[in-house]
Amino acid sequence: MKKSIALLFSLISFQNLYALNIGDKLMNCEYNSDGTYDFCKAVTGELENIPSLKNRSDINLNYDITYNYSCSDNISQYIGVRSTSGNFAQFKYDETKLRITSAGKLSIVDINPYKTKSAQFVRDCNLHIKEIKADLTQETVSSLIKDACYMGVLNTQISQSQIIIYLAQSMMNNYGTLPINQLKMQLRNLQFGLQSISVQNNKKLSQQIQNIIGNSSTNDQVGTLNYILKNSSSWGVGSASLKNSLTILYSNLSTIMADISDTSRDSINKLYANGESITNSYNDFKSAKLPLEYLKYQYSLSRGEDSSKYKAPSCFNSP
Repeated sequence: MKKSIALLFSLISFQNLYALNIGDKLMNCEYNSDGTYDFCKAVTGELENIPSLKNRSDINLNYDITYNYSCSDNISQYIGVRSTSGNFAQFKYDETKLRITSAGKLSIVDINPYKTKSAQFVRDCNLHIKEIKADLTQETVSSLIKDACYMGVLNTQISQSQIIIYLAQSMMNNYGTLPINQLKMQLRNLQFGLQSISVQNNKKLSQQIQNIIGNSSTNDQVGTLNYILKNSSSWGVGSASLKNSLTILYSNLSTIMADISDTSRDSINKLYANGESITNSYNDFKSAKLPLEYLKYQYSLSRGEDSSKYKAPSCFNSP
């Protein structure tokens, strides 16, 4: 078989962030004295991603490649691009652009070595890559925005837990002076806040919250919210039983609300770190700018910092 395919690369748009790690030939061949080539074998190479993105299946990129491919004596001989996601596209002699999505690296491959080997004589086939552009896929952008929206849910939980502690502390501080009807109103407000947090948390935390509110097995336990609601009228404003139950309630609430706040902040930090590592790697890409704004907005809220310089996400359909 006599064939040579020279591969010339000019990466106009990458500014050394990416490299085609394939050398200068798509095919390795033995050179003959008459200027022909024999025993050609396909060589695979890779489009290298930024190091922080290697082996991350949650990040998908759209690669747009502009090229010229001349192979007039063997027009059916296409050259393929293969992604680690299993996607496949082809350089074709009669086209100039292709797009392929990849979660990792791309490989340049000879997709039809049998036809190449069977060719008795062909002229040089030149593949000239003029430009490669990459951007985050819409699915990846949507995933980052969803993370930012979930960070908003976690921020709300932190705020709710702080309000609940404030309400419980207020009842403690006003013990002995707060009328029973007002105490019951505050207890019901507290109950509503706890139930709201309960449905947003994992099963273990939700069960702990329900135990504090009171259920079939804990309604008659000293210090549960339902127990106080049930007995506060008979106890009276300044009774020792009321003070003891409020003290237990406040102690239990302080522990679990602190756990919820710490867990929520830890989750926010992890989501932000993950999103920032992606968007900062692609800070020149237009698609990365909006989710990064959303992530920074929620992250600054969680830290009590000024969030007004960032854009808040719209999360009507998010968790």
